[in-house]
Amino acid sequence: MFNASNHLYFTIICFLIISLLVSCNSNKMEKMESHQNVEWKSLTQDGYSLTFPENWKLDISGKSGTSFLLYAPTVGASVGFKSNINMIKRALNDDRIDLATYAKGAEEQIQKANPEKIVVNSGGSANGKDYHKIIYTAKKQGYDLVFHQQFWVENSTSYVLTMTALADDYTRIKDDVAKIMDGFQITGI
Repeated sequence: MFNASNHLYFTIICFLIISLLVSCNSNKMEKMESHQNVEWKSLTQDGYSLTFPENWKLDISGKSGTSFLLYAPTVGASVGFKSNINMIKRALNDDRIDLATYAKGAEEQIQKANPEKIVVNSGGSANGKDYHKIIYTAKKQGYDLVFHQQFWVENSTSYVLTMTALADDYTRIKDDVAKIMDGFQITGI
């Protein structure tokens, strides 16, 4: 039987798999633009908004079931992996799934994926909305990766932002990632 718990676990596993597949899907080489004096753009659609640096590439095509993808600028030669942030918005179809329940399910699924280390696992609040944040490291398909997830549950809808980056790249982009994640706003359902 497909109950609320199974639906939640299925949704979370889909987020993790899509994040990894999207990151490995792009192997272009791009020149990194200067990090200084970069303007920020905004995206407002489908009940949410966020801002991001103009040197990040926005894709709103719906690729891999995402609402959007933001590709970080790269440095040097590409290794077949492109650091990115994606968002998946899903109707949970169950009023009993709140942020705490969703966070617990996400934690359980991440543990099943055998992360090397969970760096952060905590709640927070930004722009008047509570969220949960999990940052962890894992080795997948030969890559040392950092995953940074922030998720919200609002009116039986989940909003999951997932950053997936090469561990070496994460140090370079983590300040932008934090600003993008913390600037995310649910504007209406």
